[in-house]
Amino acid sequence: MGNIAHLSPSTQPRRVHEMTDRLYPAYRIDSGDMKLAGCHLQDRLFVRFHFHVGDQVVSIIVDSDGSPVDDMKIDQLGMDELVSLAKPPAPYAEKIEKLGNKAQEILRQRLGNPDVEITLAGSDAVWCKFAAGKLRFEVGDASGGEKFSEWARTLEAQAYVCPHTGVQTYHLAAMDDGRSAAAEQIGGCAETGRRVLVEELATCSATGSQVLRELVSQCDATGEPVLVAQLVTCPTCGKRVSPTATEGQRCSGCDK
Repeated sequence: MGNIAHLSPSTQPRRVHEMTDRLYPAYRIDSGDMKLAGCHLQDRLFVRFHFHVGDQVVSIIVDSDGSPVDDMKIDQLGMDELVSLAKPPAPYAEKIEKLGNKAQEILRQRLGNPDVEITLAGSDAVWCKFAAGKLRFEVGDASGGEKFSEWARTLEAQAYVCPHTGVQTYHLAAMDDGRSAAAEQIGGCAETGRRVLVEELATCSATGSQVLRELVSQCDATGEPVLVAQLVTCPTCGKRVSPTATEGQRCSGCDK
């Protein structure tokens, strides 16, 4: 295959710490921490072949499976801005020779002429880094994380899926019982001050305050939730009702 230049995108991350710089700023963790677990960067091979076709030189890039790489992926991986590598990061010679044969087949198909004369003018090995690992969150007494497997250059922070509500979030916080959840799904009980899931709170129809569900009961007259401490006894029918459901010596349920 002749002399092969080894290149890599100048704009791709090259070290694991660059991945933390890319991922960490997207998240907000209240009273907790996050870290990369088992993150590693792997060099994956692409090859840019240059062929003489008549009096022209035509170039084509293929991946390690011999599939052609389109302009969009070339742009995404930064293969239009390459810098030299001092040495190849992995064995390559045998694979490149096989890929050269596939690249010629692809070029013949594109030209629509299976008999056209094609000769190799040169080739470049392009090494792009692939990132895999897990971003681990530790909040309160709970821990969790999001796995990632993506090209290092295109990797972006993904929303964490709250295990209790299914809500996607970039903001995690702890509740008083040690559970962690999406911060926007956590609320405080107006009576006890306890931090719990919003879905574990109820709105008292008498006071309008958000309180723990176990602190409310159903008004016998209206059927609405009311703080137990707010319930009164109707002097006429003896039902336990909301103070807003009484008028004089009667409640709105007396005639029902």
